[in-house]
Amino acid sequence: MAVSSTPNLFVKFVNQSGLTKSITTDLQVRYKQYLKTGARDLVLRASAYDFSIVQSLLTTTTHNSLSIVEITTDDVSSISSVKRDSYPCKEVPYNEYLYYRNNANLGGVKEASVLHPVYFINTSVASTPKVEVLPLAPTNMSIEAIDYSSIDGVDISAATSIPGCSELIEGLLTRYVAIKIVQDELIYLGKEILTTGSYQDALEKAEQLVDGSVTVNNAQEWIDDEDGEMLQAIMMVAQQETSRATASLQGILEKINLHRERKQDLMRDYYGFFGKSEPEEKKGESK
Repeated sequence: MAVSSTPNLFVKFVNQSGLTKSITTDLQVRYKQYLKTGARDLVLRASAYDFSIVQSLLTTTTHNSLSIVEITTDDVSSISSVKRDSYPCKEVPYNEYLYYRNNANLGGVKEASVLHPVYFINTSVASTPKVEVLPLAPTNMSIEAIDYSSIDGVDISAATSIPGCSELIEGLLTRYVAIKIVQDELIYLGKEILTTGSYQDALEKAEQLVDGSVTVNNAQEWIDDEDGEMLQAIMMVAQQETSRATASLQGILEKINLHRERKQDLMRDYYGFFGKSEPEEKKGESK
């Protein structure tokens, strides 16, 4: 039987980044978290740009004889619509819900009705937000919201696609994860400049040749002894070590520039799709 050549999600993410990575448990966990974060970011941006992009992720839950339904913190920003006994509810701010209560003592100035119900999200307890409808005591309440379970539950080392996601959504999420992968590589290379063995070794040897203890007599001692010939020989070797350090550093800087360009390309693809050149929180920061 022929073996499928379709790459799994882990490989797709890495290929999109332009890097080469072997699958490990640590990287699976990290990339899976990037995928989850990316899903929330995508929904948030689609909500402001074109919600139909994430329409396929919507799911409806119905709750009988309930006016209040506890939801997850994810649901707070991903609710598309709420109905009370099949009538669409208008969303009102939490700090104004009392105006819609059918109770004069509570200030029911606007008063929601059976034909014109409203809902609000009660976030007075941050860890347990709730959806509440007015008027109270409906026969049922239905909530349409983004369902992240297919994304959160996918095994990126086995699955070749994200269940329930359109090709467009999967493509955008793949770019988001790839951005994070390249960012990880840039952080690693930045640290490598300071820790790479050949770079540090060459610098240390050059320094010791000038005023250290690599040789019995270093450059400073030959200066003191007024031996120009030996001084010139020592300085030539020190210069060679300095050139070796520079070459080692140059190789890392070339990789950094290459990955930085790749990251910029991915960011243009992802954020540009939503009409943005970069994430808002990064604007104004030095590159």
